[in-house]
Amino acid sequence: STYSEIIEWLEENEIFSPARYRYEKGIVKSKRWATVKWRADTIKEILKNPMYLGHMVQGKKRESLFQGKKQRRVSKENWIIVKNTHEAIIDEETFFSVQKIMEKNSAIYKKNYGKYDNISEKENIFKGLIRCGCCGGLLKRYKNVYTTKRKEPKHKKWYSYICQVHVNNRSSCSFTSIREDTVKETIWEILKMQMNLANDMKQQLEKARNRKSSQRESERLQEEIVSIRKEILYAERLREKVYDDYLERMIDEEEYIMFRERYKEKGNHLKSKLKELEEKEEKLLLQRPDDTIWLKKILSFEDQESLTREMVVTLIKSITVYDNKTVHIEFQFQNEYESLCKMVYGGDNIV
Repeated sequence: STYSEIIEWLEENEIFSPARYRYEKGIVKSKRWATVKWRADTIKEILKNPMYLGHMVQGKKRESLFQGKKQRRVSKENWIIVKNTHEAIIDEETFFSVQKIMEKNSAIYKKNYGKYDNISEKENIFKGLIRCGCCGGLLKRYKNVYTTKRKEPKHKKWYSYICQVHVNNRSSCSFTSIREDTVKETIWEILKMQMNLANDMKQQLEKARNRKSSQRESERLQEEIVSIRKEILYAERLREKVYDDYLERMIDEEEYIMFRERYKEKGNHLKSKLKELEEKEEKLLLQRPDDTIWLKKILSFEDQESLTREMVVTLIKSITVYDNKTVHIEFQFQNEYESLCKMVYGGDNIV
C-alpha cells in the first residue's frame, strides 16, 4: 500500500492522527490540534519506529549546548535501544518486512534522484506566488521527464504544479495538479488584455489632461483646498480663544458651551468639505498617465513577447489555481487599477 492508501484506510476507520488523538484525550488543550490530519511523513515515521516492537528508543537527536551546536539527527546505527521495555503491538516479522519494502523504495528513489539533473532547468517564474484554491497552500513545481525513442531529443520534459497537502493526504485537498504551460498561457493572455486596456486608458487620460477645462478645474480645486485649510485653522483658534475667555471669566459657562459647539460644528463641516475636495483632486491626479504607478509599471512590459519572472513579481501579488483549472490573479496596485477603471469606463466623468 502507498502512504495515501494507508491514510485513506485510517480515516475511513476513524483512527485519529497522533496530534488529534492527544487533543481528544485531553493531553494537549490547544484547538489547533483538533483538526490535524494524517500526513505521509507521519505514517513513514511510525512504520520505522522500533518502539512499536516493545523497545525503548533514545538518542535520536543530539545537541551540545556548551559547544554551541544545534540539535541534529543521529544515524539509526547510533540510537540507544533498550529491548522489551513494554508490550509490542506488532510482531518482528511484519515490522522487518515493512523495513525491507521501505529500504527498497528508498534505494529506487536515491537511484533516480538527480537522474535528470543534466537536463537544463527552466526558471520557476511563479515561485512563491501560486497557491491552491482548495486548501490555500503554496503549489510546488514538479519536473516530469519522458524518455523518447528518438536520438535527439532523448528526453521530453514538462513541468506541473502539485499541492503538497493533497500528496500527503488526498482527503484534505481535492486539487491534484496543473501543467505549468497551461498557467503560463492563461496568465500571459490576461496580462496582454491588461496591457491593451492600459494603453486605451492612457489615451483617454491624455485627452482629458489636455483639456483646458481640466487644467482650470485642477487650479480651482487647489485654491479652494488651501482656503478651506485656512478656515479650519481659524475655527480651531477661535475654539481655543473661547476657552481662554472662559478661564478669564470674560464669558460665562453657558456662552462658552454655545460658542464651543458652534465652532466645533463649523470645523467638522469644513473638514468634510476638505475631504470631498481632496477626493476630487485625487481623481484629477489619476488622469495624469505619467503619475499613475499601475500604468507606468504595466506599460513598461508592453514590448515583451513572453512572460518573465520580473514581469510576474512586478504586476502580480498572487495566483490561485482551482481544481477545475480556473486561474485567479490578484494584481499589484489593485486599488489604483479599480479607481482608473471606474473613472474612465464607469459612471464618473473625466473632466
